[in-house]
Amino acid sequence: MDNSWENVEPAPIEFMHGRMMDLFHEWRRARTSDVQVSMNGTDLANIIAKAKMETYEKYKALDLRKAIPKSKLQNQEPPEPIGYCNSCMKYVPIGFCSIKNCRKL
Repeated sequence: MDNSWENVEPAPIEFMHGRMMDLFHEWRRARTSDVQVSMNGTDLANIIAKAKMETYEKYKALDLRKAIPKSKLQNQEPPEPIGYCNSCMKYVPIGFCSIKNCRKL
């Protein structure tokens, strides 16, 4: 089993996305087994707000509510693109895998 995620948590935006998906499916299953549903704006806003509050709570140490100066966002290096290697089942930089003889992405 791969232990590469053993001591890390997902990025806050990824956690929030996952929670929104979970909350949507909980909401959907409470109403229907169909995967295509109509939703009003209030229900969507409630799902987003709940996921947002859970994200703030989980990542309290990062102070996500704090505004970020625009100057900190300028001239940033783009993040290294990563992909999922199906052979070793890990997220790795595009084109590279740390496992010897693993097929490249």
